Amino acid sequence: METEKAKEILEGLLKGMGIPALVSAKEIEDYISLEITTPDSALVIGRKGKTLEALQYLVNLIINKGKPGIPPKAGEERIKVILDTEGYREKRKARLIELAKRLAERVKEEDTEVFLEPMNPYERRIIHTTLAEDPDVETKSVGEGMERQVVISPKGKE
Repeated sequence: METEKAKEILEGLLKGMGIPALVSAKEIEDYISLEITTPDSALVIGRKGKTLEALQYLVNLIINKGKPGIPPKAGEERIKVILDTEGYREKRKARLIELAKRLAERVKEEDTEVFLEPMNPYERRIIHTTLAEDPDVETKSVGEGMERQVVISPKGKE
């Protein structure tokens, strides 16, 4: 039931944006996956996935609050909805893993820290997880809110 509701919410948002799209939905363990098929996928993804993130945020907000401004009832589980189109999320994850490894090598060679661009929590987690087992570098997140970014530095260097 919640899966169908999430699908309808996304279809309504896309229609309101004037984007023709088909949305398929499925439940996967602890979240709902919504896949968008559209000839305007670049528009749905946006620059560095910002539009896709915003749509995902809105769908999650609406499905978890029923109506804007009304919080879920006490004891209710939050529903997690993840949006994707044309495998963007997997491609982005692969690019972030490659970036993390490449920058870690640079940190080792130059013995200096590297600041990545601000990222959302999911993307920062990919960087941290990718480099967690590297004995020569460490990662940390710095900054606040939308400006939070990952710093890769030589292990043991402040």
